[in-house]
Amino acid sequence: MSIEARLLALPDGQAVSILLTGMPFAGNKAAFDTAAEWHAVPVTKESREEFLAVFNDFSEFAGAVRASEFLSRYVPFSADAGSPWLTYRDMLTAMEYARRECNNESYAHAENRPYDAHRGTTWLTYVTFRYVPVVPLALRQFLEDAVNRNAVMVDFAREPIRWCAAIKVDHPLGGSYACLLDEAQTAWCVEGQRELAHLLQGAPLDTSFAQIAQWRCSRSGCPIPQWILDRFEALIGEASIARRWLPLRDEGGSCAAIPDQHQPDRPLTSDAGDGNLPHAA
Repeated sequence: MSIEARLLALPDGQAVSILLTGMPFAGNKAAFDTAAEWHAVPVTKESREEFLAVFNDFSEFAGAVRASEFLSRYVPFSADAGSPWLTYRDMLTAMEYARRECNNESYAHAENRPYDAHRGTTWLTYVTFRYVPVVPLALRQFLEDAVNRNAVMVDFAREPIRWCAAIKVDHPLGGSYACLLDEAQTAWCVEGQRELAHLLQGAPLDTSFAQIAQWRCSRSGCPIPQWILDRFEALIGEASIARRWLPLRDEGGSCAAIPDQHQPDRPLTSDAGDGNLPHAA
């Protein structure tokens, strides 16, 4: 699970820490602050005890034990992206390089990192946030039964001003499947809904399904995903629209779900970011 997905699953207002763990850097030292890449370890209320145990225990053995052997005592092996095993392995690797850096031991590309004993290691940075999601309450409620809820909320959080509407259709195995629509897709859906509704209202009832199939075939190359087009008749009727469609912009064009809480939710805000590393009391 990605860091964004983990954060979106947190209760609003819960504090979360992130340990940024360094990666090898072969670029220009002057560009380190902007060009260096990092892994990240999210530390939530649920994972904090485990995180502190791994971090503090390894601090006593860094340089004397292999990370993979050490981790076998704490978490099961998993090569899946985002798994605790891989996340902690990257952390322990960075901790070993931090030990070498602080002890002035030689390692590859050490000269490319702007290490300053007074500022601390360049391999580990610890920050704490209080999580307040950018996803509006109305959208979170709309997506409650969506099987791809987390993925859609991550997409919204990355580009909140891009999206004009959210849509969902029934999933064959229960719940719904949803996606976000940009301005062009939203305009097409609004016009398509009006057009199809008008077409059905003027045709005999026993030809409705044939009319829908013919209309759908004439709309190849439209800007919406095919799975929405295949089920577009679900948007006919006020009750269906109310359940499956959510505007994400008010009349003024601002990106806020309707109904709105007057103020959009704020993004991650940092309570403390002094770079101090964690240690159990």
